[in-house]
Amino acid sequence: MQNKSFFQRMLKWATYSRKLRKHEPLHSEFELIEEIKGNYESFAKNLETESLIMMVVGKRGSGKSALGFRILENIKSKSKRPCFALGVSQEALPKWIKSIEDLEEAKEGGLVLVDEGALEFAAREAMKKKNINLGKLLAIARHKGLSTILVTQNTSMIDKNVLRLCDSIILKEGSLLQEHMERGVINKFYEKARSSLEKINKEERKKAFYIMDTEFEGLCKADLPSFWSENLSKSRR
Repeated sequence: MQNKSFFQRMLKWATYSRKLRKHEPLHSEFELIEEIKGNYESFAKNLETESLIMMVVGKRGSGKSALGFRILENIKSKSKRPCFALGVSQEALPKWIKSIEDLEEAKEGGLVLVDEGALEFAAREAMKKKNINLGKLLAIARHKGLSTILVTQNTSMIDKNVLRLCDSIILKEGSLLQEHMERGVINKFYEKARSSLEKINKEERKKAFYIMDTEFEGLCKADLPSFWSENLSKSRR
């Protein structure tokens, strides 16, 4: 029975891998739930055309990585910009996303998803050479035409210089403990987000996210990436 189960898993993985090799990015429009400040259309346009630094924050299992990949897929489907992922195995990614070891590997004009940003931007490592290089890269990201999506559970371990460079902070549902451990300014964002998220029924809440952006503040919903799977969910390096 064990051999049969192993064979079935391998067959399932092989089928999934073949689909990934043929996969093309598909666009799925965000659903606007609540426009609190600014203009959603301006935010959506900038998302596709501008060089942005975005941070997606949320508790474990809230769907923050899935949202990061959905943003990546939506931009790719419209702009055809090269896509990269730092901290994710290539085996779990479609052919149009390249797994990289360092942000400097990303080509100019590209889109980069950095999974679990706290591992790469730890505040206590702020004086180490690698961290300083990453900070400098983010500082010139707009000039290089590079958009970066940082995905993390908690910003308290993120270097403040990185936080200051963010154009958008996107909040998924947080835990009560997590909110208490966050920096003051992020905690205030969470309070706003919670009041909006609690208006949505629990089943739909996992799709929802709260945006704090230079152009827009509000609540939206998003579908999973078209290539999302349990393999990708568990593929963090």
